[in-house]
Amino acid sequence: MSGKWNLLKKKPAAMVAPEPTGASALTVTPPPIGGTSADNTTESVGKNDAFDEIKNKFLNEIDKIPLPSWAIIAIAVVAAMLILTCCFCIIKKWKLQYSIDYDFQENKLTVGILQAADLLSMDSGGTSDPYVRVFVLPDKKKKFDTKVHKKTLNPVFNETFVFKIPFQEMGGKTLVMSVYDFDRFSKHDVIGDIKFPMNTLDLAKPIEEWRDLDSADQEEPEKLDPYVKLNLLQNGKRLKKKKTTVKKNTLNPYYNESFSFEIPLEQMQKIQAVITVLDYDKIGKNDAIGKIWVGSKSTGLGLKHWSDMLANPRRPIAQWHPLMPEEEVDGALAALNAKK
Repeated sequence: MSGKWNLLKKKPAAMVAPEPTGASALTVTPPPIGGTSADNTTESVGKNDAFDEIKNKFLNEIDKIPLPSWAIIAIAVVAAMLILTCCFCIIKKWKLQYSIDYDFQENKLTVGILQAADLLSMDSGGTSDPYVRVFVLPDKKKKFDTKVHKKTLNPVFNETFVFKIPFQEMGGKTLVMSVYDFDRFSKHDVIGDIKFPMNTLDLAKPIEEWRDLDSADQEEPEKLDPYVKLNLLQNGKRLKKKKTTVKKNTLNPYYNESFSFEIPLEQMQKIQAVITVLDYDKIGKNDAIGKIWVGSKSTGLGLKHWSDMLANPRRPIAQWHPLMPEEEVDGALAALNAKK
């Protein structure tokens, strides 16, 4: 039945369109598709009749369904609860408790991350693995992270962080506290944040309060200008130093540079190679991104890499190392040298 819309499975009766009664009448003649204009008109009427018939049957069947009064009340209660739940989710905000204190004599801004409550669930199990990142704009290079608290929406942190900022520079700064959901295998999701223009805060007295977190956009990773510095130490004293070139505006630098040192074999047990990745700053201080050290007294990957190098003389040995905080490596080296 090419070109026919016959929903009723019956051959429609032929219909004749009435004659136009005036000059204002408008006649629209669609192009024929597999039939004449009269056929199309007939099919359109048949289609509308079929739709009306199906609709009426459906409404009649609905009317015949016996619904006791208690069922109607139950449906109304469930609908009301759903509406209230949606409204509660919209109104309810996740919160962060913090403290802010400024030492005018020491030029120190101390930020305390105390606890969070009613955080947004980011995991499929209905929980999150939250931690808080604290930094000061416009300089985002110095950041502090709290410990990650697993599977909770109400973490208690009780951690403090200190920024050295002269008071005369505070007016142009913005303190940011961002709450993240930790993910071991992908990018960490932002749950929310709080931003404080420092010129709006009364720093004459300590501040401790709760505040609602604002929804935060996913943070664009900041591009760096990284380079690597290598220090060769013997019993804590620097023997040699080298550094790579600076790679501009990247988070994944590729150097392919090597440095050679002539060291007598009997001295190898006393040597430590300390490798620091830094972010180059043309004007200010170059900030350390992370640090590692290898040697006979190191542990984990550092010791393994050193041992593999000694076992394969004159052969380059490549190994990935996770960067550690500069303070942690410096502390380990200081403790090592203090034993001697």
